[in-house]
Amino acid sequence: MTITDTTATPGKLTNPTLHQSANLVMNLHYLLGSSSDAQWMRSKTISPDQPDAEVIVGAQEASSIRVPRIADPTFEAATDPARLELRKAVKAAEAAMARQHAAMQEAASILTDALAKWNGGL
Repeated sequence: MTITDTTATPGKLTNPTLHQSANLVMNLHYLLGSSSDAQWMRSKTISPDQPDAEVIVGAQEASSIRVPRIADPTFEAATDPARLELRKAVKAAEAAMARQHAAMQEAASILTDALAKWNGGL
């Protein structure tokens, strides 16, 4: 696998993976920014609160008592499956970014040291 094209202009990176990785980092950064508030809010997949809706209590409708449904937006947001899925995805993306950041820091350090040695440094 060729990492760089030796015939390319000096200083020009030609590895397409570098370009793709930079684009992915920027896209993930944008997505995380877009998700930062949304992960804590009820999704748009849940129908709006309907204060006049009724819940039937009891086993048989004929003998049941109809109780007005009490809207609980906090509970609905906290238990919203789409919101929970988004939160899980945000946490996974943040963890992936942290792992990649650590790997890139290590690679940069190793590359800096190797380049310094190549350049006559200690």
